[in-house]
Amino acid sequence: MNLYKKIDYSKMLLETMRAYHSVNAAGQLSYMYKFALCCLYPLQQPFDNFDAWRKRILLIANCKWQIGQLTNVLNMLYDPILERISISQAETVGIFVPNIDEDESSYFAPNIDEGESEIMVPNIDDAVISSNTVTFHVPALIYTNTALLSQLIADIEMIKLKGILYTIVSI
Repeated sequence: MNLYKKIDYSKMLLETMRAYHSVNAAGQLSYMYKFALCCLYPLQQPFDNFDAWRKRILLIANCKWQIGQLTNVLNMLYDPILERISISQAETVGIFVPNIDEDESSYFAPNIDEGESEIMVPNIDDAVISSNTVTFHVPALIYTNTALLSQLIADIEMIKLKGILYTIVSI
């Protein structure tokens, strides 16, 4: 479903003037229609640029911080043909698992009681339960172009959640 109506000034003018004023007796376009179209047609390009801008902003505004959706949106905006932008996320360094010692616990935490466990169980009142870094892998063409890279950073900043750390690396 397209949220925005596509405006074409030539068709809009034809609908406004109707056939009585836009076509002459010989079946050709009238001078009045041609003149009005010459006056209105320079407005078509700025409106098309505005239309592309608002669709881009709507796409960014509706994007959630999910790796699949974010990858698709960034590929659509910056690398639509080859789709080389990818996202990787580091493992979480901490998880919170309540009621682990009860017999009827429904939480899965392997080797939590052993001394060599890689799982850290922080206190419930810790400020940060997990922290991870998201890495964006972008093509070298985007990474070396400062204008594209700054636009990419601005788009990621509009989408990202507060407190998420990310890095951008070249492929």
